[in-house]
Parts: sequence; C-alpha cells; structure tokens
Amino acid sequence: QYLNLSFAILSNTSNIFYLSDLPIRNNSINPVLYTLIDFSPIALAITADTETVLFCPSALSQFIEESINNVYPKYYPTNLFIDYWENNKPTIYAENMLMCIKRYLKEKDFKGRLGFDSNFYHRFREQLFSDLDADTSKYVNIDETIQKMRLIKTAEEINRIRIATDAAHSAMNIVQEFIESGQNLNEKKLFIEVRQEILKKNCQWNFTTVASGKYSADIYHEPVDYQLKTTDAVRLDIGAVCKGYCTDVARTYYTSEFPIRLKKLYKVLTDAQNKVIDNIKPGVKANELFNIGQDYVRAHGYPQYNRTMIGHGVGLDTEEEPFISPNNDMVLKQGMVLAIELPYYIKGVCGLNIEDIVAITSNGCEIIKQM
Repeated sequence: QYLNLSFAILSNTSNIFYLSDLPIRNNSINPVLYTLIDFSPIALAITADTETVLFCPSALSQFIEESINNVYPKYYPTNLFIDYWENNKPTIYAENMLMCIKRYLKEKDFKGRLGFDSNFYHRFREQLFSDLDADTSKYVNIDETIQKMRLIKTAEEINRIRIATDAAHSAMNIVQEFIESGQNLNEKKLFIEVRQEILKKNCQWNFTTVASGKYSADIYHEPVDYQLKTTDAVRLDIGAVCKGYCTDVARTYYTSEFPIRLKKLYKVLTDAQNKVIDNIKPGVKANELFNIGQDYVRAHGYPQYNRTMIGHGVGLDTEEEPFISPNNDMVLKQGMVLAIELPYYIKGVCGLNIEDIVAITSNGCEIIKQM
C-alpha cells in the first residue's frame, strides 16, 4: 500500500523469512532449504489485499501445513524423491516456480505496479517479464522499503532477540564460573562449553570469540589449545540465534585481579557505554550517540581512541542498520534494537570489550538481560 503496488514478489531468503517465518536462512535449525535454494527456488508474493502466497516445491507441503500460518502455498513438483503411500500427495499448481507465478498472475489479472526485490529481479526477470507488460516503469524495487520495515521490531521479534540474548549471557556465566573455580582451562574447552550452553537454551549457536592472554587483542582469533594462565584476560564475544533472530554480547574477564591500568581503562569503557545507553531514546541521531561514547573515552585519559562505530542494530542479521557511526544521521525510533559496545585492543597486551543489547522504548530504552 505504501508503494501503491498491486503485487510484490521476493526471493531473497531473508525477505522470505521476515514475511513468512519460513526457516529458509543459513542459521535455521535445519538449513536444508537454504542449501537447496538454487536447485529448488522459492518465492513469496504479497498482494494489495494482503494475501501471502508461497511458490515452492511440493516437498514442503507437510511442513507448511503444520508449521506456517497465513500463507497460501502453490506447489511445483519437487526434484527430490518422495513416495506417497497414502492419499496425501500435494496438489501441483504448475510445473516449476516461474510457471506457478505466471499462472497466478494470469488468474488474478493484476493491473498496475509490480514490486520485486533485487534477488528476484536479477535472477528471474528475463524469464518472467517476457510474458508481462513490457512497461518497466511499472516495476518497482522494494528492497529499501523492506529494510525500513526491518528497522522497527515487533514485540515477537524483540522477544526472540531477548531469548537469544539470555542464552548468550548464560553461556558467559558458565565461562565466569569456570574461571572463578580455578580449574585448568584452555580456550577450546571454554569454546565448547559456550556452544553447549547456547544449545541447552534451545537457541542456535552463531559465533563465539574466546580470546585469552596475548590473543585477547586479536579480533580475528579462533580458539586454540592455549592453557589459561593466572594473569590472563579472557575476552568473550558471543552470538546466539532464536528462531532466526540474532544477538551480540561481549565481556572481558580476568583470571586473577585486573591489573590497575587495565581496570581503570575497563571502567572508562563501561562508563562510556552507560553514558551512551542513558542517551538512547526516540529522536536521537545515531551519530550523536557515537560522539557521546567516543568523546567520553577520549576525555577520560585515552585521547587516541578512534572507532568507526560503537554499535549497530541486531535482528535477522548480527549487524544491521542502524549503525552507530560518525556519519550516520539516522534518527532512532521506538522498536529499534541495538548492540552498544566500546572495545579497546592493546596489541600483545589485552583486548577489552563490553557489549549489551538495548531495545528503544517510547521514552528511552531497555537493557536486555544486563549482567
């Protein structure tokens, strides 16, 4: 309705998931739909009267009928072998995905403007548009509109991010308990414990940084058989996923008492993060928050501190708009969910980070599962 379209069709997997909840992304519990997308393409259509239609292989029939609501499937024959011993064979609408779409458009006799995402336009336009009106002025790219929609999270989206965040914090608690117990630990063991805890919380593991000692300042570090020493920092950066929605949280622990110089720096970073969060509310611009955070660190003893961003949105992707960066003047709105972090890396010495998830409310923000 916003773009005055009679029909919109999408094939980008993130767009399909966002509008249907079909688990078609690479971070799904069973990512087979994502891995087979080139062999068994799927498209989602939305009409002006809000009918949602899924053009997909017939192998999906049982899953869609049992798990996906408010979507009308139009099947084409699957290229997988599936035998039907009972009277449960799905009705075939057309011989392939594009023929399904062409038949649907012809039956509905759509007039006016048609919308497409870039993925569909670039992959299928030649085959489909040959049978449609050649006036390309009627074809509208809807990528930007969907991105704007994704900026504002629904209550259900925020709840999924909340569950993923809770799982990530629970995994960090496990690491903290191991460190406090004084056990002999190595990075790989901690890495495995983090993954297991996230799975126990019924979430998907997305990523984990476990970087300790001299490795803690290496942002690209992968866990190794490094045995933690009594004077090591342990930097954690953890991502979990709940039903397609991501989180991104971080902490730094020390296996003994923080050295005074690092303790002072970590407090400055924590105070700077709190200062930023205290100023998050609808109407504030992203770059205003960036300046608040970076300026605070610089003014409290670290004038060399220089970041390209101190936060980002979370949702379907771990990092998405709005980016809290110096050149982003996007105005923040209620319903946006952000990860706020001010990391500091000292090569060969220590990497420090603290990162939390906040949801913007009507008059401020809520920190989700703050430790």
